[in-house]
Amino acid sequence: MTRTHPLTPATAALPAEPPDLLGRLADLEDSHPLAALRRSRPAVLEAIQTCRQSLFDPPAAPGLSPTDLDLAALRVAALQQAPLLADHHRERARARGAHPDVLEIVQASPAFGGDGDRLATLLGFVDRLTLKPAAATPEHLAELQSWGFGSAAVVTLAQAVSFVNFELRVLAGLQSLAAAGPAPVQDAGAASGDLIAGQNRLAATPPSHGHFTINVLGWRAWLPTVDVAHATPAQLAVLDESNAAARGSAYYLTLVHNPDVLRERSRLFNAIMQGPGGLPRAERELSTVAVSRINGCPYCASVHARLFAQLSKEPQVVESILEQGVNAPLSRRRRAIVDLSVDLTANPPQVAPWRIASMRHAGLDDGEILDVVHAAALFAWANRLMQTLGEPV
Repeated sequence: MTRTHPLTPATAALPAEPPDLLGRLADLEDSHPLAALRRSRPAVLEAIQTCRQSLFDPPAAPGLSPTDLDLAALRVAALQQAPLLADHHRERARARGAHPDVLEIVQASPAFGGDGDRLATLLGFVDRLTLKPAAATPEHLAELQSWGFGSAAVVTLAQAVSFVNFELRVLAGLQSLAAAGPAPVQDAGAASGDLIAGQNRLAATPPSHGHFTINVLGWRAWLPTVDVAHATPAQLAVLDESNAAARGSAYYLTLVHNPDVLRERSRLFNAIMQGPGGLPRAERELSTVAVSRINGCPYCASVHARLFAQLSKEPQVVESILEQGVNAPLSRRRRAIVDLSVDLTANPPQVAPWRIASMRHAGLDDGEILDVVHAAALFAWANRLMQTLGEPV
């Protein structure tokens, strides 16, 4: 028998969104050194919050309610063992009127597929996108569409699920940095030029929609893309803000079904990957290649491997990761960057207790470590969009 998706009358106001939800959940007082370090990246700090607002504050897309989005976020946080974030979205869903039975279902074991039930279909989509993004197929989008989810609703749901996967990884990184305490004044351990092979449990190549390569790949959408000739002024404005070639990109023409979220996501992407100071740009790209390799996203791996090669003039570094996996031998510093990226890509993300000390020993300062956290977490988001909304060609 098909279950319903009941709501009870909302009896409380939505919990107030703090100006910095992740900082509050990580228990960072304004005077904490890590809070000060985060304020040194104001564009990232602001963009995380505006992304959250664009997804969870305004009305959702037709066929997708704001309650659906909070339930999806609760599911992600429960699957990824992020109890503080789960508590936040549970209270929001309850305040919106989510039935206690629904809250119990959402926090139960993974479903990975519908059984003739709208809620189970939604949760199956969330589960797959969170835990096995490389297993997505066009048929999974068709299941959502059969329950009235239009293209804008599917895109919005994918953005929300992927964003929460980003947030909880940033939170895991912040908690690890905070637990590590102040960095030592000086550590001379970075001088070693030896290549070090990783011993990470996520080294195996997962199923993917193609082979890993540094060569140029295309991308094919599984949803109808926005027709530029019939796009709204808001959609055209966001496309032109995003990328000079966005009007001809199937990826941007898919994401612009929700132009407000695309705008804020692009701002965050640029702040993390191109922000001034901190971790060199090439090493941010290295982190994203490692994450994309683990998640089984050939398109993202290809784009960012080429960027690393262009910036570093060392294509052999990323080629070894694409061919051998994330345990390919690397210099001590690069090994440390990849290893933290691996920790944050795990499901659930689990940063080894000694990881921060290891990175400091490899010569990274805490600002650079924070940049690795942001880059690795960002591609938990980017990979999932690429993998669930289309495929490389």
